[in-house]
Amino acid sequence: MKLKTPHKSSAPGHLSRGASLSLVLLLLFVAGLLSSCASSKKKMAEDDPKPAPELTAEQRKLELESFDAVWTTIRDKHWDPDLNGIDWDGVKMELRPEMEVVKNADESRAILGRMIARLEQSHFGIVPRDVYEEEEEEDSTPDGENETSKAKETGGSGEAGLEVRILDGHAVVTEVWDDYPAKEHGVMPGFIVSRVGSWDVQKAIDRWEKGNSGSSSEDAKKTAKRSWFLSRRVEGRLSRSVGKKVMVTFIDGNDDKKEINLPMKAKRGKEVRFGNMPSLYLWKSSKEISDDIGSFRFNTFMDPMALMPWVATTMGSFKEKDGIIIDLRGNPGGIGALAMGVAGWFTEKKSQKLGTMTTRVSSMKFVVNPRPRAFSGALAILTDEHTGSTSEIFAGGMQDLERARVFGQRSMGVALPSVFERLPNGDGFQYAIANYISEGGKPLEELGVTPDEVVVPTRRELLDGRDPVVEAAVDWIRSRDGS
Repeated sequence: MKLKTPHKSSAPGHLSRGASLSLVLLLLFVAGLLSSCASSKKKMAEDDPKPAPELTAEQRKLELESFDAVWTTIRDKHWDPDLNGIDWDGVKMELRPEMEVVKNADESRAILGRMIARLEQSHFGIVPRDVYEEEEEEDSTPDGENETSKAKETGGSGEAGLEVRILDGHAVVTEVWDDYPAKEHGVMPGFIVSRVGSWDVQKAIDRWEKGNSGSSSEDAKKTAKRSWFLSRRVEGRLSRSVGKKVMVTFIDGNDDKKEINLPMKAKRGKEVRFGNMPSLYLWKSSKEISDDIGSFRFNTFMDPMALMPWVATTMGSFKEKDGIIIDLRGNPGGIGALAMGVAGWFTEKKSQKLGTMTTRVSSMKFVVNPRPRAFSGALAILTDEHTGSTSEIFAGGMQDLERARVFGQRSMGVALPSVFERLPNGDGFQYAIANYISEGGKPLEELGVTPDEVVVPTRRELLDGRDPVVEAAVDWIRSRDGS
């Protein structure tokens, strides 16, 4: 399948015409939280950012054109012509008068957000134009400088090198990266993030949990997504321009407060750009857990020319193993076609498929591309509440084909193929153009992938240096081998 890259319009006053079924299956954080992180140089330098400037008459005109473009695009390109019964004309009649009197860009984005929220579906969102402007500024740096020096030169967005999850009502550090400031300053998995700058993290979590204490399955779905959003919000607050510092209060393993002024380092991995989508960073890692088990992980299904050769090399080094673990925890997805390519390393059977994508006018089967000497050993896939989109397509499809056993937590349930375009006001617009049904006959949207073995790490296990999800996968692989 040939992937088409959406054309980036040279004039921001028009939607790009080259948007196609490029299967960019990225989570909503790309159009939401990621964009706020990427603009840290303008918004995160202070904990109380100033309000957006008032719009001029010409800018207000562009905001109205953007509203009309979003509304029309959803009406014409959503895979369901009936929009699941929503009175879309009524939505326009209700919200467009509000758009006519907005004072600034933030108010405009809030109205657009309310409009697309009526769909109650993933992969719809607005990317502030500041994100694109920052990337264009970084592009203007003279050639010949490496990525790290370029980021330092321009004050590009950086990170401290840690991952956070919401566990038992706390923002808990679940991973600390080598060669990054967090580890160098003594931060360890199991530490609780209590405060970032003047923002009281624990109070924010407590307010959130007080208002979301339902116990139904529907409440559980919403809680999982709110958990994802809140942990990403914490990580966003921990992002500043490279060279800047942020004071963070942690609760350590002895439950003592530990204040650390964390400096920022250039983002991990290789910068990846795809059409009108904001840039992401791809990183990859592999390791031998033991002589009989190998494991690999990558954080997004992007950059085929870099990712697929690396997967091939990794699989070659693991070909004699009894089992392989693919860790998709925290992976939000990417280019859908890559799921088929990775799946092909684990089956020699032809005509197998992971699922089917359906648009308003056609459908496409996600057929696995089998390898002639595919790995036949045990395959374990790890997921959590941050696993989404293409990662869910891969994990759920391999589970349906009974080729893999899934460990960890239920995935996000955000698996709608989408594309990005630019709006007249310069903002980006991500919208879903298809539905996706897994090979097992169920939609992944909302439902997600349910692990065969649910394993939720505890803070105590993390403080002890353990990863119970990996441990469960290892135990299963060895039980199959009889060792």
